[in-house]
Amino acid sequence: MAQRMQRHELSELKAQLEKEKDAAYDLTVLNKELENKLSLIRDGVPVSTFYTLGMDIIHEAKLQKNLLSITRSVVFTEIRDHLIQDGVLKMGQVQTISKKDTDQEQMSELILRFLKGPGAYYHFRNSLKENYIFLVDALDKFVVTKEHIDELATTLSERVPEGAVSKLSVVFYLSIKDA
Repeated sequence: MAQRMQRHELSELKAQLEKEKDAAYDLTVLNKELENKLSLIRDGVPVSTFYTLGMDIIHEAKLQKNLLSITRSVVFTEIRDHLIQDGVLKMGQVQTISKKDTDQEQMSELILRFLKGPGAYYHFRNSLKENYIFLVDALDKFVVTKEHIDELATTLSERVPEGAVSKLSVVFYLSIKDA
């Protein structure tokens, strides 16, 4: 009985240590992203452009630049439940994505149409940890440059519907950049 309690306590300690290790890693990633943003500000990127379509523009750039790797590697059904549980996706959106014929089409649909909002990137990143740690590493190590922001701002200005509030940030950035 005493040995069983010790094993249970040891198991709980290991689980707690794993959570703390993940939290420390996540803090390291956040710190790198803040350093990346400071570098972009020094390069003249206005802070007002960091959030477009409800997602941090750095996260948009990371997803855009890693899109092929993600769509070719990830099986939507392996991350779907995690994204539903975290409130990133609703059942209707899952049905729309699931109607696509291939895993690659499903992942493209997810990223390009439904992966939006302030916490969506982190929930998506966390959903990849179990089976796609190599993609998590690629996303975490990718450093966004001013050129990436310029390219993304141009893409977003073409993609955002006329009259959308977020378009103002993109147009503002493009006008400053071109001045």
